[in-house]
Amino acid sequence: PLAYKERLASFCVDTLGFEAFHVGVAPVLALFGAGYTTGLVVDCGYDSARVVPVYDGFALPHAVKVDPALGGRALDACAARALEQSRTCPVAFRSKEAGLDAGEAAKIQVGRVSHGGSSSASQRTTVKALVPARTLSASTRKALLEKKNATSEDGASVEVAVSEAAAFDIGEVLFRPQVGNAAVESPGLAGVAFASINATPIDLRRSFYEGILLVGAGSLLPGTPERLDEEMIRLAPKSAPVTVTAYDDRDKAAFAGAALVSSLDDFKANWILKQDAADSVTLAARLKQTAYGV
Repeated sequence: PLAYKERLASFCVDTLGFEAFHVGVAPVLALFGAGYTTGLVVDCGYDSARVVPVYDGFALPHAVKVDPALGGRALDACAARALEQSRTCPVAFRSKEAGLDAGEAAKIQVGRVSHGGSSSASQRTTVKALVPARTLSASTRKALLEKKNATSEDGASVEVAVSEAAAFDIGEVLFRPQVGNAAVESPGLAGVAFASINATPIDLRRSFYEGILLVGAGSLLPGTPERLDEEMIRLAPKSAPVTVTAYDDRDKAAFAGAALVSSLDDFKANWILKQDAADSVTLAARLKQTAYGV
């Protein structure tokens, strides 16, 4: 929205003291950073996942899809529940936010994504995660100390075991969000991507199927790219080749893209100068001139 971009411009100039700035669209910049100008960017952020089709450097706004059920926060919540329901040492948290912090720590350590939506993971086999002690309730910390649960050397973290099946459920939230919340109405990550492609002109769809770029910190769990590839192949027309690209540092994809394009000589015309931001009409015009389609 224009109002948001104007506030961002004010922050850049008035608070940070920038002489020039550029307002970019993260998924488009991520695509540029990967060396492409056309593709389907599947961006798994913290609060939501969004799918942005980009053609020749411009996003197609009518086909952008956003799903708040598929963000990293949902994965953290699922991991927190796994800790609370641990068969060997269930825990309680100081607060909901503390639980999300603990869930994030556990997600990073033990979360994974199964292939094909099923796994041979056992409820009896466990995996262990170090949870920040500050996130736990006083009674839980006391109980874990009495059980002599392993702690880090500085005592800041406590080891909690969760079932292997629960570890796979954390990643399953991306593709079947009902695993984390039965009331959620969402087709999952592949379903959102499929809907986005189907909202684009039919003659462009093949280029989006064969140019899927997975980015965002919410997509870092092992097995995520492979699962997305499997599900997109299942959904796509048989004549459409599916290619999913996912780099190891995809959580920094937008930053890498911004660094790349801003270093190009022909990018100079896209900088919005401090004096441009001083006048609302000029600023609005410059924002429109340098937009990416959304």
